[in-house]
This record gives sequence, C-alpha cells and structure tokens, in this order.
Amino acid sequence: MSEPDDDMLSDDVAMEEWMAMTDAQQEAEIAREMDKYNRWHDSLTLNQQIRVARGSALRSIMENRSRLRRPELCKIEYVVGLWKDGVRRNQMRLVKIRTWRSTGIYPGEA
Repeated sequence: MSEPDDDMLSDDVAMEEWMAMTDAQQEAEIAREMDKYNRWHDSLTLNQQIRVARGSALRSIMENRSRLRRPELCKIEYVVGLWKDGVRRNQMRLVKIRTWRSTGIYPGEA
C-alpha cells in the first residue's frame, strides 16, 4: 500500500472509532483537544499568534478563490455565494490582523 492509501485507511479507522463513541465521549474528546490547542496558542508570542492567524486567513482566501475560478465544482448560487463571502470575510480579517500587529490589540477586544 502506498502512503496516501495508508492515510485513507487510518482516517477510516479513526472515523469508525469516533462514530462508536457516545455523544458525551465525543464532547470530552473535543474539549481535551481544544484545551491542548488553547495551551499551545497561548504559549506563542504575539508575533507568532499574528503569523498563525494571517496564514490561516490567507490560506482560506486562496482556497475560496481557487474554487471560484473553477465553476464546474458547483453551480449552486448559494454555495458560490458562501465562497465569495468567505473571501470577503477573510479579507476583513486580514485588515483586523494588520491593526492587531500595529497596535497589539485585536479590533473588537478592547
């Protein structure tokens, strides 16, 4: 088996394990992972946090623009509108991140 096949198999196994959990077990697992992520994010410096946020926003914009350039992916106007809204929302997010970088305060948090 090639590596992508192994990844798909492990994803299938993980999904089966996830679906076998009760709602309470799933919520506990999500809470543990969120706590782990929050501890990691809080350990970053301000510049590192800004870099992570900026990279995420840029990736989202690039993904949505890529989808918009390929109309054969979806002809449902509602979905296309979601992609356009995603680009606009993340462009606004980049403006807020620029303000955050220059002032140290994320707009709307003060």
